[in-house]
Amino acid sequence: MKNKELNTIKPQVSNHDFETLSGLLNGLTPSETTELLSKKIKTLTRTNDTESVADCVKLNGTVKLLDHHTNRPMEFLLVVPGAANIKERKISVLTPIGIALIGQRKGEQVIWSIGGGKREVTILEVG
Repeated sequence: MKNKELNTIKPQVSNHDFETLSGLLNGLTPSETTELLSKKIKTLTRTNDTESVADCVKLNGTVKLLDHHTNRPMEFLLVVPGAANIKERKISVLTPIGIALIGQRKGEQVIWSIGGGKREVTILEVG
């Protein structure tokens, strides 16, 4: 599948991840982060079919990216905020990169805003 075709497919998450994200959103004070997460949740397709989300970025799943700015790969585990630990390469789903990546598929290019600029990565692997 070509990258252009990938970007026409809605991001997809398991029902469990969808419920976790919705719960996080409901427990937060309104902010820029909650606005981003709310917009993302509205784009997600949820499913019970674990096969259909096998190639998607998920909570408690590893993701390997190619950073287009540095041209270097990076790998981390996407977690809920309480489990985040940058030294252990555990990134919160409530960070701009976490919100941008959740539900996206292997092979997709993802762009998000950060510090007044844009960042772009390609998802190389998910696990």
